[in-house]
Amino acid sequence: MADFSIKANDTLPAFEVSLGIGGGSLDLTTAVSVTFIMREASGGTPKVHAAAIVDNPITGIVRYEWVDGDTDTPGQYQAEWEIAWTGGKKQTVPTTTYHSIDILADLDNA
Repeated sequence: MADFSIKANDTLPAFEVSLGIGGGSLDLTTAVSVTFIMREASGGTPKVHAAAIVDNPITGIVRYEWVDGDTDTPGQYQAEWEIAWTGGKKQTVPTTTYHSIDILADLDNA
């Protein structure tokens, strides 16, 4: 079962998670930015590589708001979040796996 599912061509709901490492929440108060990256599970170039929104920096809650074109191709996808910290350091979450996202075919293909 996927971590998140959405129908093709939909832009709601947003994909929202609480970033964490080792079972605890990741404090993002000193993060410069967070980027959402998604590609087909089979590999290849990312379909989405865009800025995420930090909803609650203390508890690490972030979300990605879908835009037209992000969900136009049904299939299985992998996603991760890249955090840019002060001093030029980068961190990718999750660290040992990916989020799984299913884009399901829309019955009227609209």
